This record gives sequence, C-alpha cells and structure tokens, in this order.
Amino acid sequence: MRGKTIITTVVSIVFAVAVIIMIGIVTAKKTTNPHLSYGNTVKVENGQIVDDGYGTTNMDYFNPIGEKCIYTINISGDPQIISTVKVFTDVTLTDPVLEFECSNITMTSEELDVNDQGMYLVVSRRLNDSMEVKDGEYYVNYSFELEGKGGSEFNNGLVFITVGVIGAFVTFLLIFLNHSMNSNKDYDERQLRMRGIAGLNAMITAACILMGFGMVDITIGGIPFSVYQVAMITVIVSITVFTLVSDINDAYFGFKQKRIAFTIISGVVAVIQFVSFLFNGLLSSEGLFENLATVNLVLAVCLAVIFIEMMIKGISEKRAALREAEDEES
Repeated sequence: MRGKTIITTVVSIVFAVAVIIMIGIVTAKKTTNPHLSYGNTVKVENGQIVDDGYGTTNMDYFNPIGEKCIYTINISGDPQIISTVKVFTDVTLTDPVLEFECSNITMTSEELDVNDQGMYLVVSRRLNDSMEVKDGEYYVNYSFELEGKGGSEFNNGLVFITVGVIGAFVTFLLIFLNHSMNSNKDYDERQLRMRGIAGLNAMITAACILMGFGMVDITIGGIPFSVYQVAMITVIVSITVFTLVSDINDAYFGFKQKRIAFTIISGVVAVIQFVSFLFNGLLSSEGLFENLATVNLVLAVCLAVIFIEMMIKGISEKRAALREAEDEES
C-alpha cells in the first residue's frame, strides 16, 4: 500500500510540475507586445489649451521588455494640435530614447536601446504656431504598440521564480495530501466510495466548464473572459462541487466534527469576497466584471452555497440526533 502511495505521489508531481514548467517556458519565450490606445478632446480658449481630459501632458509606463524594442505609433487629429512624444528609460525623464512632434503620423521606430529597463511614454500637446487656432474642441487619437527584442531578463526571471515557487508548493501539497490520506485510518469503505464519487463529480464538472468555455469561444469567436478567469472559475466551482458532495454523503468526519467552524468561515469569507467584488469592480476602469472582481464574485457565490449547505446539514444532523435520543429514552 505504501509503495503504491509513493508511486501515485511521484506520478502526480511529475505531471503537475511538467505542465507548470512548460507554461513557464512558453511564457518566457513569448514576445511581449503591449498595446495602448486612447483619445483626447482638447479644449482651446483664448489661444491656449485649457483642458484636454488629461492636462497638457500624460505619462504611461511600460514594464521591462528586453534589450531593444520597436514602437509602432499612430496619431490622428486636427493639424492645429501638435503632439510631442517622448520615451524615457529613467524616472527622471532625461535623455529620451525616442522623441518627435507631429499632428498626424503612422510610423514604426527603429530599434531602440532600452537595456531591459521600464519605459515612460510621455505625450504632451501644444498649439500649432504656424496656424491661427480658433476656440473650440479638437480630438486627437493615439495608438502605441510596443514589441520587445532580445528577451527580458526581468520578465523571464520573474517567470522562473514564479514557476519555482508554484512547483515547490504543488510538490509539497501533493506529498502532504497523499501522506495524510495514507496515515489517516479514520474512515470506512462507504466513505472511500463517497470520496471517489465526490472526486469524479468534481472532475466531470471541471471538464464540462472547460468544454463549455471552448464551445462558446468557437461559436461566437471569442469569450468575454481572460485565461485567469477561466482557470479560477473552473478550480473554484470544481472544489465547491467536491465539498458539497463530500459533506452531503458524510465522506469526511472532519466536516461533522468542525461543522460550526466551517460554516462560520465559509459565511464570513463569502461576505468578504462579495464586498471585494464590489470594491474591485467599481474602482476598476475595466468595469464591474474585470479580472479580479469576477473571481471574487464566483468565489462569493460558491462559498455562500457551501454556507447554506453546511447550515442545512447541521440542522438535519441535530434533528437526527434528537430523534435518536428520544428513541433511546422510549
């Protein structure tokens, strides 16, 4: 039995860590290609810019992207408004690696030496001195696409550290769980069967969720969820199904022995996650259902379902205990 447990643990660790390493390698080798676009409505009064939504200057930050990079830039607007674009690799905003002025342009820069440093993109606006600019509102649209060259030591290092930490955590978790299951003798055959049923239900749920996302993606040509959201939704819902099926069928004594604690924790965390959903969603520029907020909402709903099931199960157990006590007295 012990030999089979060791083999099971090793196989699980090998598969899990191999997938994690593969994802890390693909992520590290992928060329970063961030895209930024926005528009400004520039208001002119008495021969000067008084308001354009951002002030006369706005700055955006790009993470380190490699030793060299290329910018593809598109600026379209009224010729009476001149935009000045500067790219810096230091926070002091001195000695730009790229600088130009224009009102309308579509261009691709030459390779810029950025030495794997973060980049500050500074855009400012002024009036065209060669033209008489009348009072009014003028719209300018900006699009910046950044492509890294040579790989980023910063990003790659971050990926490798993340892969190492996740791999170590998964290894420890699998060893711990398999050891605990092997050493814990406080169960019977019926509980083993119920645990297997719970695990099968959780696996089927995960498969159905992933296939559902895939079918929607094929049908409508895209889904309004990020990879992070799809992964977290799948994990959270599957664990919820496992927990519910296990508790309903009394697969673990721990649920019954610590029911009050589990019920309180699930209820409190559900409320916290719902508040986080509102907080993250309302503050985010992406809207109420942005990445983190969506996960908060799914986790809140699943924990609320677990809370309700725990409450109902607890009441049912108390009634069963009372009936048993009454039967013994009679």
